[in-house]
Amino acid sequence: MAVKKNRILIIGIFGAATLAAAGVGYLRSINVDRFRPALVAELRAATGRDVRIDGPLRLGLWPAPHFTMSDIAVANAPWGTRPALARIERIDAKIALAPLLKGELRISRLRLVRPDLWLETDPYGKVNWVLAGGTGPALMEVAGPHGKHDPAGSLLRALAIGRVDMAGGRLTYRDGATGDITVFGVSSASVEGDGRRTPLKLAFAGDWNALPLTLNGVIGPFNAIAFDEGRASAIRFALETAGVQLSVGGTVGDPRRGPGATLHISGRAAALDKLATVLGLALPQAAGASFDADLRYRKALLELSDVRLSLGGQAAYPKQLIDAGFHFEHATVREAL
Repeated sequence: MAVKKNRILIIGIFGAATLAAAGVGYLRSINVDRFRPALVAELRAATGRDVRIDGPLRLGLWPAPHFTMSDIAVANAPWGTRPALARIERIDAKIALAPLLKGELRISRLRLVRPDLWLETDPYGKVNWVLAGGTGPALMEVAGPHGKHDPAGSLLRALAIGRVDMAGGRLTYRDGATGDITVFGVSSASVEGDGRRTPLKLAFAGDWNALPLTLNGVIGPFNAIAFDEGRASAIRFALETAGVQLSVGGTVGDPRRGPGATLHISGRAAALDKLATVLGLALPQAAGASFDADLRYRKALLELSDVRLSLGGQAAYPKQLIDAGFHFEHATVREAL
C-alpha cells in the first residue's frame, strides 16, 4: 500500500512539474513585443503627450514575473524648451504574483534606469509636468471614504504601482521667468506608497548643483484631508546638503478651512560658506549655525514662533534672518523667550 501511495505521489509531482514546464515554455513563446503599439496608444491617451518606446518589450519569469522596455521618451509641452519631458534608458516592472494568479495585473515595483527628466515653467509660471490626458479607458473606479468618486485616482489606482526606484539619471529644473537651471544628479531614489490611502515614503541620494544631497521623508496619507477639511496628515523629512542638516516634522491640513500646517523646523550646520554661495545669501562664511522654530500656516498667514537662532555659537535674532535675505510677507516672527 505504501509503495502504491509513493508511486501516485511521484506521478503527481512529475505531472505537476510537466504542466509547469509546459506553462513556462508557453509563456516564453509569447511575443509580448506585439503589444507595444497598444501600450504606446494607452500611454498617449493617459498623458495627452506623444510617447515613444523604441526598444522591444520583453517578458521574464525568474526570479519573479517581470517585463522590461527600453528607449522610452515622453514629449515636452508644446511651449517647452526641450523636445522631451522625460527620456528613460530602461524600465523594469516587477509583476505581483498573487494578483496575477487571480487574473489581475499589479506592478509591485517599477525601476527606472538612468532617466533624464526635464521640468520647467514658462515665463508666466505655467508648468510642463501636468499631463492632461485624453479620454483613455477607465480601468478602475475609485471612491472616497464617504462614497464620493475620486476621478484623479482612477488611473493611478488601476496601475497599482507599489514602489518606484530610480537608478542613476538626473532631474533638471528650468525657471522660465529667470532662465535659471537647477540640476539634481541621481545616485538612487525611491517612492513608495500612493500618498492617498497609504503614506508616501521618499528617499533620494545624489547631488544638487554638484553638492552632495540626501533626502528621506514620509508624508500623508491625504485622502482623509480631501474628504474631511478638519483633519491633518503627518509629515516628516530629513535633508542633508552643503554641510547643512535640516529636519521638518508635524502635520499638514487644509490651509483655508482646516488646520493648515503646523511644523517644527530644526537645522544644524558646521559652516555656511557652501550654502551661502548656492543660495546667494549674505550668510556668515565660517561660523557654524543652528536654527529651531515652530511654523504655523493657515488662512494665508505664516507664523514663526519660538525661534532660536545661533550663529558662530552666539544667539542671534529673527531680524538677522531678514538682513541675510529672507523675506516674510503676511507673516509674524516671534523669538523664543
